[in-house]
Amino acid sequence: MLWSERADAAQEALRRHYWNPDIAMFNIETPCPNGECNTIFHYWWMAHAADVLVDGLLRTGEAV
Repeated sequence: MLWSERADAAQEALRRHYWNPDIAMFNIETPCPNGECNTIFHYWWMAHAADVLVDGLLRTGEAV
């Protein structure tokens, strides 16, 4: 498997397992029943997720 394929798979896994459309942000853990894990904002967790999205845009030229 190529590194770009691994990066694509990792980005998709982040979206599939952590994206929360109800709050339009990523959950900070999974599972997160009823949004219980999002009672406080975790800057570094969101910064890492944003970095993954930027890397994906640079790698593919496609917005998520």
